[in-house]
Amino acid sequence: MNARIDLSRRVLRQAVRVLRRVPGNMLARDLYERLSPSQRQSRQMDSEQVTRLWSAYPDVLNELRQPHRTDRVVLIIGQGRPIFAFLETAIRYAFRLAGYRAVVLIPSSRQVKQAYRALGEDTTCELHDFQSLRPEKLKAAELCFSNLDELLDIRRGEVRCGKYAASTLMRSLRVGQFDFSNPVVKARALEALAYSVDNALTAKRLIDRLKPDAAVFVDRGYSPAGELFDTCIERDIPAYTWNAGHRNDIVMLKRYKRHNADEHPFSLSPESWKSAKEVPWYDSIREAVLRELTDCYQSGEWFGEVATQLYKKAVAEEELRGRLGIDPSKKTAVIFPHIFWDGTFFWGDDLFGSYEKWFEAVLQEAARNPSVNWIIKVHPANLVKDQRDGYTGEHSEVSAIKRCLGELPEHIKLLPADAEISTLSLFCVSNYCLTVRGTVGIEAACFGIPVLTAGTGRYDRHGFTIDSSSREEYLARLRSIQDIPPITRVQVELACRYAYATLLCRPAPVRPFGLHFSKDQQANMEVSISTSANASLSESEDLRRIARWIASGAEDFIMFERLKAHASDVGGPSQEPNWIHHA
Repeated sequence: MNARIDLSRRVLRQAVRVLRRVPGNMLARDLYERLSPSQRQSRQMDSEQVTRLWSAYPDVLNELRQPHRTDRVVLIIGQGRPIFAFLETAIRYAFRLAGYRAVVLIPSSRQVKQAYRALGEDTTCELHDFQSLRPEKLKAAELCFSNLDELLDIRRGEVRCGKYAASTLMRSLRVGQFDFSNPVVKARALEALAYSVDNALTAKRLIDRLKPDAAVFVDRGYSPAGELFDTCIERDIPAYTWNAGHRNDIVMLKRYKRHNADEHPFSLSPESWKSAKEVPWYDSIREAVLRELTDCYQSGEWFGEVATQLYKKAVAEEELRGRLGIDPSKKTAVIFPHIFWDGTFFWGDDLFGSYEKWFEAVLQEAARNPSVNWIIKVHPANLVKDQRDGYTGEHSEVSAIKRCLGELPEHIKLLPADAEISTLSLFCVSNYCLTVRGTVGIEAACFGIPVLTAGTGRYDRHGFTIDSSSREEYLARLRSIQDIPPITRVQVELACRYAYATLLCRPAPVRPFGLHFSKDQQANMEVSISTSANASLSESEDLRRIARWIASGAEDFIMFERLKAHASDVGGPSQEPNWIHHA
């Protein structure tokens, strides 16, 4: 009997893995969500939250059900979880205050449909409403790709189908690169490409029929949202994004047109960066940045959406050196690899083509340079993503190490994803920070640590990072990294200005709604309504402030009054911060 149960469980797990890998198949996705224990648990928690909130605050939510008459339409790209329907009410109502009525594009999910309708959104549609009954076949020329670069270059009009196909397939397969000589991999890539091309055509039909004046996205780097985003940009329709911020109860908002279509949602526009640099520099700005970073790490809120601080703790410098076996006579470089298959091609150009190829190149140079201590910090978000995906295998960073180096040399240390040592502790022993474009580059520079980027992104070429224009230039720097001098006072100041504007001015609170994440391996989204909420959402200053930003046409939602408030004359301008890292 037990053997039968074990066999059934193995078959079920295998079925779940297979269903996860079917791009765009709504039936497969629905079955996956029904079969996956973690998905079922998330959906159950979502439904309970929505029911509880609806029961507790009927006056607030009833306002959302009131009809809103206007000719201006905002298309909101709904997400596949009921709780997103609830949180999006804040964004939807801000657009109402700005003079729009919402049409929500929802996934083919019965539970999500019910959530939207319970929350007062009657104007909904589904992607398949706009799909052709006879999907068009790919042209023969589009079938001809033999490597990743050729796939990424494939477009249908202005829609970057190859890019979205590659990103979506990487995410579903959890791989950092493709072997197109393998006929199975090539066939999967062709399927993903065909799906993206069909989505591009579907997006065109959707925009032609609905004629939205604006569109709102959460995650627009995968199919089918990516194709719809590109179509909006091509039609000169403003595309807005909202994302959970670096700590609880905030979101990041950005407006996209042609000129900034590839910018990171947490980035600063040229106008925002210019304003940040014009504010006089005072110690209070620097202190606010360090306090924000320290508080977020210590409270566990630092990007709680993916539980980056789960089970992490601060470790004193001497203890850390002893535990890692760091040679005190050498400088230390810390490598912060990105998750290879997560958002690989979204935000800029990579020197090495992909996160995995960059990591392999860095490993090889590190192995050849024993003059430096090297620490590899595997991204902690791997743990939550493993849990959500039902994955129990080896992390791809560890596989890459074994493939490239076998056993690690004595001068290279590995901190796995579940290591208890906080990144904040690593700044005490770091002399150099290596990342392609991760947020850690902003943090490290604020602590006076030289940051070597490996591609374009949100903060490179702003004066506080070491940026390379070619692979050869980058690798040459690694070969003599120990000779790179400490960061300068001016660079630290620029990093802190950027961090302040990004972490303290860009985030938008959305009260009376609250947003936080459970501190466990699920990191489930939890939405609340403040107890002081009354029946009129129109009185929420947070939502009115977002509405004013929408009407302004500005790229960034940003509150520079916070930066100006800290730029007081208390203590006078700083000469050189005493926390600049000179180890």
